[in-house]
Amino acid sequence: MAGEALSSKNLSENILESGLAQVKPSSLWRDAWRRLLKNWEGVLGLVIILFFILVAVFASWLAPYPVTKSDVKNDHLPPFWVERSFVGKSGDLAHPLGTDRIGRDLLSWAIYGTRTSMMLGFVSAPLIALFGTLVGLIAGYAGGWVDNLLMRITDVFYAFPQLMITILVVIILRDTFLGEFLSGMLLLLIAFLLVGWAGAARLVRGSVLVVKNSEYIEAARCLGVPAPRLIFKHILPNCLGPLLIWTTLTIPQLILTEALLRYLNISPSPTYNPGAFFDASWGGMILEGRSIIHVNPTVVLIPAVCIGLISIAFTFLGDALRDALDPQYDRSRMKG
Repeated sequence: MAGEALSSKNLSENILESGLAQVKPSSLWRDAWRRLLKNWEGVLGLVIILFFILVAVFASWLAPYPVTKSDVKNDHLPPFWVERSFVGKSGDLAHPLGTDRIGRDLLSWAIYGTRTSMMLGFVSAPLIALFGTLVGLIAGYAGGWVDNLLMRITDVFYAFPQLMITILVVIILRDTFLGEFLSGMLLLLIAFLLVGWAGAARLVRGSVLVVKNSEYIEAARCLGVPAPRLIFKHILPNCLGPLLIWTTLTIPQLILTEALLRYLNISPSPTYNPGAFFDASWGGMILEGRSIIHVNPTVVLIPAVCIGLISIAFTFLGDALRDALDPQYDRSRMKG
């Protein structure tokens, strides 16, 4: 009987061990990705964002005409479905969405504008998050006078209206080499970085203050883990969730700010040409559309729809990421 019990125990242990061996270890990010794919809003947002990224990457192949090409003979053309416009011209399939007042193709302008807006948003937001993360990590982990000094500086930058500071920086520096380089794209990046890092720094500092007092951090500190390894190996990964959501929601804000500056005719470049490669933007199309909206309203409608779609897509993705990274989050609590 004892032998049979022992063999049954060994058999059970072997089955248990073989079953555990077949289970693949999971991680927070893998589980979050699975939950994200189950969220239809997040998937829809990802699809829209991926579409705009592909348009931006392959803009040179997708655009039917160079963005700088103009044809005065075909100026003020309406969309192809319009039989007769205010100025007596009919739509042409050669220019599906029509042309502006000097004959530039609006479809090509919108495609190249996607490249400008997406490149600015996807480059600026991560750099802003990186700088803010460094400040927040140092302030939260060091504490004391270092935390107090860095947070007071952060509060100063956080208190100023971001749009006002951006406009001032662009107007003051656009006649320098910063305004000439890449048609002012570098200047816009600097302006966004100057006013945007404070929010990321405050967010990361708060997360660090919560994480650094955890038991496993105290245990690692007692084992003699060096401070840089402790910060970047154990503390920072636990702050990436809120930071990733913040970055996702910041990208459409930067795209909208750039479009607003163009619409207000505040160009970061002293030699602004709405049809140039890096100057082609959705805000520039809206600015151009003010004078020809009665002839071709699509010149305003196209960029407005693009900006709206990209903003909704990132909002959906941000909400889905929040739910995926925090599975215990309950929307009903927010509604209440």
